Amino acid sequence: MAGFWTLTRLILRRDRVKLPVWIGPIVLSLLAMVPMLKDIYGSSESLAVLHQAFGTNPAGLFLTGPMDAPTFGALMTIETLLWWGLAIAFMNTLFIIRHTRHNEEIGAQELILSGRVHRRTSLFSALFVAFLANLIMAIFIGAGMSLVSDSWSAQSGWLYGLSLGLFGWVWAVIAALVAQLVESGRSANGILAGLIGLTFILRGIGDFLGT
Repeated sequence: MAGFWTLTRLILRRDRVKLPVWIGPIVLSLLAMVPMLKDIYGSSESLAVLHQAFGTNPAGLFLTGPMDAPTFGALMTIETLLWWGLAIAFMNTLFIIRHTRHNEEIGAQELILSGRVHRRTSLFSALFVAFLANLIMAIFIGAGMSLVSDSWSAQSGWLYGLSLGLFGWVWAVIAALVAQLVESGRSANGILAGLIGLTFILRGIGDFLGT
């Protein structure tokens, strides 16, 4: 596709600060939660109590879902996966809209198309950079999870990181679809924020009603 690598480099240059500012705090704050939770709830007695509480408390079921087992890995998952997943979803949706609909609003897209660039190249370049960003984030999380605690295997740590990376990539694709349906970046961001909130509510209802 004409101009793909040129636009990819341009996006990376434009967001050489924004992407690390998003990814860095997400990864570091997530990894910082591991020793914090370990110190507070690391004992087998605490984990057993929490396992029972999360399985019967309606508010807990709605907000985080059930705790699969009385293990620290299960606690870490329900305490972090959802909330950091929301941050990752917003990171990806804002990124895609910025490099698609927002470009059109400020006139940057017309300048891009004046060169030898395919009309869809900007979208595919943005999705490719989003894929790289999510992959890098998944690698850092997977490696970090394996280093900060021995409460799970290396395989579990990498699976956790890759699940967050895949989650972010899915929302990047959803944002790309929404960007084709509306005319403004503000409308696209509003719709995507509503979709993220709706999926949170539907997941909460599913966990609350599930057994």
